[in-house]
Order: sequence, then structure tokens, then C-alpha cells
Amino acid sequence: MALSIGITGLSQSGKSTLFKSLTCLSESDVSGRKQPLARAAVPDERLQRLSDIFKPKKTTPATVDFLDMPGGGTLKFRVLDLKETVRKEEAQNIYEIIQ
Repeated sequence: MALSIGITGLSQSGKSTLFKSLTCLSESDVSGRKQPLARAAVPDERLQRLSDIFKPKKTTPATVDFLDMPGGGTLKFRVLDLKETVRKEEAQNIYEIIQ
């Protein structure tokens, strides 16, 4: 099971920019999606060394799922919307982007 992180915040706060840089996606990869979701592998040098020693049939790196949640509105009204969005998407963690 991958760690899932929801990125949220007000409009124009940099949510999508952070999402694209964490997941190495381009604008064309995420445009047109209602809520972009991407999975990124977690780099770990130790994994390859352990794999070389124990020679497993399969080596699976840890992954993190990033969800670019929609922004908008004012902070006062976003708290209620955020709880509902998290319930729907089941993000394990939420990062609020603040300017």
C-alpha cells in the first residue's frame, strides 16, 4: 500500500506547481483532469544493494501517491470542503499550501 498525500490550498497558491515537480509530470500530463493523481517511486540506494545481496524474484520500491486537490474559495469555507474531499479520496496525509 502506497502512502497517499493530498495537496490542497487556495487558488493560485502553487498546488499544481508542487504536484508537477514532485511527480515529474508536464502541463500536458495533468491538464483536463478534474483531480490529477500520480504515483512516484521513492529513491533509496539501499534497495538495490539489498536486492543484489538477497536476489529476490521481484524488487518493488516504495511509492507515494500524490493527489492535486482543487482549490478556490476563501480559507473560512475551505475547511468544510476539505473534510469532504479527504473523505472521498481517502488521502492519508494532507498538505495545505499557504502563500
